[in-house]
Amino acid sequence: MKFTLSWLKQHLDTEENIDTILRKLTDIGLEVENSYNPAEILDGFVAAKIISTRPHPDADRLQLCLVDTGAEEIEIVCGAKNAVKGLTTVYAPIGMTIPQSGIKLKKAKIRGVESLGMLCSKQELNLGDDSDGIAELSSKISSGTPVSQALDIDDTYIEIAITPNRPDCLGIYGIARDLSAAGLGKLSNKNTKNIKSTGKTFPVFLDYKKTNAPCSIFAGRLIKNIKNNQSPDWLIHRLESVGLKSINCLVDITNFINFDRGRPLHVYDVNKISNKIGARDAKKGEKILALDGKEYELSPGMCVIADDEKILGIGGIMGGEESGSTLSTTDVFIESAYFNPVETSLTGRELNIISDSRFRFERGVDPEYIIDGLNLATQMILELCGGEPEEICLIDNLDFKPKEIKFNPKLVNKLTGIEIPNNEITKILESLGFIVSKSWNVIVPSWRPDIFGEADLVEEIVRIFGLDNITSEPLLNFEQPSKPILTKRQKQAKMIKRTIASRGLLETISYSFINKKHSIEFDGGNNSLKIINPISDELSEMRPTPLASLVNIGNENYKRGYMDIGIFEVGPGFKGIEPENQITIAAGLRLGTNRYQGSGKDWQGSEKVNTFDAKEDVISVLELLNLNTDSNKVERSAPDYYHPGRSGQIINSNGDILASFGELHPKVIKERDFKTAVAFEIFIDSINNQKIKTKENIAPDISNLQQVRRDFSFVVSNDTEAQSLITAAKKGDQKFIKDVRIFDQFLGEKEKSIAIEVIIQPKENTLTDEQIEDISQKIIRSVEERTKGKLRS
Repeated sequence: MKFTLSWLKQHLDTEENIDTILRKLTDIGLEVENSYNPAEILDGFVAAKIISTRPHPDADRLQLCLVDTGAEEIEIVCGAKNAVKGLTTVYAPIGMTIPQSGIKLKKAKIRGVESLGMLCSKQELNLGDDSDGIAELSSKISSGTPVSQALDIDDTYIEIAITPNRPDCLGIYGIARDLSAAGLGKLSNKNTKNIKSTGKTFPVFLDYKKTNAPCSIFAGRLIKNIKNNQSPDWLIHRLESVGLKSINCLVDITNFINFDRGRPLHVYDVNKISNKIGARDAKKGEKILALDGKEYELSPGMCVIADDEKILGIGGIMGGEESGSTLSTTDVFIESAYFNPVETSLTGRELNIISDSRFRFERGVDPEYIIDGLNLATQMILELCGGEPEEICLIDNLDFKPKEIKFNPKLVNKLTGIEIPNNEITKILESLGFIVSKSWNVIVPSWRPDIFGEADLVEEIVRIFGLDNITSEPLLNFEQPSKPILTKRQKQAKMIKRTIASRGLLETISYSFINKKHSIEFDGGNNSLKIINPISDELSEMRPTPLASLVNIGNENYKRGYMDIGIFEVGPGFKGIEPENQITIAAGLRLGTNRYQGSGKDWQGSEKVNTFDAKEDVISVLELLNLNTDSNKVERSAPDYYHPGRSGQIINSNGDILASFGELHPKVIKERDFKTAVAFEIFIDSINNQKIKTKENIAPDISNLQQVRRDFSFVVSNDTEAQSLITAAKKGDQKFIKDVRIFDQFLGEKEKSIAIEVIIQPKENTLTDEQIEDISQKIIRSVEERTKGKLRS
């Protein structure tokens, strides 16, 4: 929100200096993003008059302008079409810095002709968006007059950040009200004068009957026999100070009230309206040429302003080109309505139209200021354009009732620890427009849609009271140790992240929103959680798993040439709207050859990522959490977005799924640029909520005796799982066998050969050859009995 100090002081009677005002704005939650005085920036720029012009000898689109700067006559090369003899404009001498571009002017030759400075447009001076030509000043201004004096811009420009819950501060009057409540001056209440009307009304209609309809209040007034013209200088200056270009007096008045009071209005040329005007739903196939010069095809359900024959505008967003006012307009209809914030936002997004009216309506305008805003516009039109006003015509289906909150003033101290006297609380609330009864029933003003309960009132009181008024007090007990900063779950998440990162994966933090297509891809659409008011169509659903976000991140990086990718995220997945259906998942994705390389033999040969890399990632986390992985089983029952033959799930003895891992399904990969990918998901809540048998957390048993390694190769049927062979080998002699791992595999038509390495750890003495042979025979018997396989000869 941008405005000037002088405009603010039209509503706020204050003697405070600019620094105090800026500091107080930030203190009360209206954060100041920028402030500057153009007069200081443009010091050295002067008004200059073009005495004559002649063509550039070596450029068709340039001309040489002889300019009177007040001090001397110099020649300047200029390409502006409006650089004509007699024009008074803005001259920037050599050595000045152009505000918009930051370029410092030097003496230079342009196409062989020396140019001693520059003639500037208002856009180049940061004084507006007009870049069609150089600035045009009044011919009454003398050459050499400082620009700040010529344009009357010795004013402070202020830009503040308005949060979406404060639509009341999208009007400068609302900002002044907050500052007044904070003690920086007195709010000026300038009521509109009584308007004498002809007694007639223009026919209007409203096709909506429900209170939450796209348009629930439609009002307006016809003014006849006006004389539309160019706006006075003060109005043009006000609009230019907020970045708006003057159109004509009627349009400028509505734009002024939009920024001054936060009340969007629109004016229609009555001679272009057929019989009556009102709000209705658009019909299929209807189109409109809007004021931005673009044609839009409307969908059924969009709110439009129309007459008996055609569409005149898009409700709450933008008017139509055909019905707009021009300098030849003599009869005008002023529209003042209330449009539903959600419906306005949806229509604006679908049509991709951004306007000042939409910006305010989708945040919520004051439904009680419709008539007052209409009267203010009428008064300004009568003063600047003349005319004969008719009575206001109004259709109201909103049935607005102000919210009433039963407030306990003790809650201020309870929630904030600040002692504020009751009379001060009442004063603050009433200065903000609240009505406070003796029994502490508080009526919320119509311009504050963000106030719902007692806590909101406490926030308002403390905001205006000032956080800087809170006194610092020491803790009661200096010897008392502070409580742990991180919870058990937070510490656990931190350890999990560290473990996954140690395996070569990079942590990502992404939005929990994805598009509908990807939601169906990773959830089937069964538990899809759709966002009512999404940021965009690409962020319309809550993700069922962080893996959905990782796949998109991985694909974007892959397209940019990063072929070897390892990323992970510990974050929420959403299976439904209930809190228990929001689960914490540690998900990871590997592409290319970004593998964690362990020690020892590698039967896989290639360095490309595969299912076992993802499985190792999962096992490393489960071991970190001290889970007894030997008691868990691996089943081929991973979700549909995993490859059915190259994935699995780790399930505990209670049947609870602890993790999923494996290659992604070809149908998922088909939609991306990468060729293969492996992933994993560890369900942290499932691990924490179930009673899972854990290992004893004891010191590691480090032996001073040399390990013995023996290799075995068994022939088993193709449907025998490798894990069952490992388990059978471990049960051969659990006293001495420390670990078993696969290092080779050969597949035949019906059978396969799996080679394993068994690590035997002596306990007390070095094992003899006979003892090692005995252990080896136990391993062979255990594998053959449990897997029906045979030792390969």
